[in-house]
Amino acid sequence: MSKIATEIFLKHGKTPIQKFTEKNKSLFALLNVQYDNGIGSCVLPKEWVAKDFNDCYYEIKKVKFKINKKQPDHGKAWGIKYWRGVTDSKIIKVPGGYKKDWTLYKS
Repeated sequence: MSKIATEIFLKHGKTPIQKFTEKNKSLFALLNVQYDNGIGSCVLPKEWVAKDFNDCYYEIKKVKFKINKKQPDHGKAWGIKYWRGVTDSKIIKVPGGYKKDWTLYKS
């Protein structure tokens, strides 16, 4: 980053990338910025992280976005649920896509 850009960001607070990563995101806002619209990504609600649920996440298999105000921040997502490392390999609709704050799963 150039010296001028760095000075501007320091003067006005955090960089746009820092603001985006710290902001609460719905499932669809998170998947929208991932490679291949998040297909194959592992995601979980942040409340699961707070409750210290280990090896609990959804592996996204299909996403259908609904365009709202030129932003794909609504839609439907399907995936495989892993709960404490165990799955039944059944693809289900991921619940709470708008209501919860989502993050990527890091093992």
